[in-house]
Amino acid sequence: MTLAQIFREEGKEEGIIKGIEKGIEVGAKQGKLEVAKRLINMELPIEQIVDATGLSKKEIEKIAAEMEV
Repeated sequence: MTLAQIFREEGKEEGIIKGIEKGIEVGAKQGKLEVAKRLINMELPIEQIVDATGLSKKEIEKIAAEMEV
C-alpha cells in the first residue's frame, strides 16, 4: 500500500467517524426538541423545560412561539 493510499484510508475513516458523531449530535438535538414540545404542551414553566432538556431559554421560547401559530 502506498503512502497516498494510507492517507486516503485514514481520511475515509476520519470522515466516517465525524459523520457518525454529527448524526448522533443531530439526533440528540431532535430528541430534545420533541421533549421540549411535549413539556410546553403540558404547560410547564420555561425554566423547568430548560433544566429538563438542556436547551436555552431562547430556544424554548422560539419553539413555543412556533407552536402557537
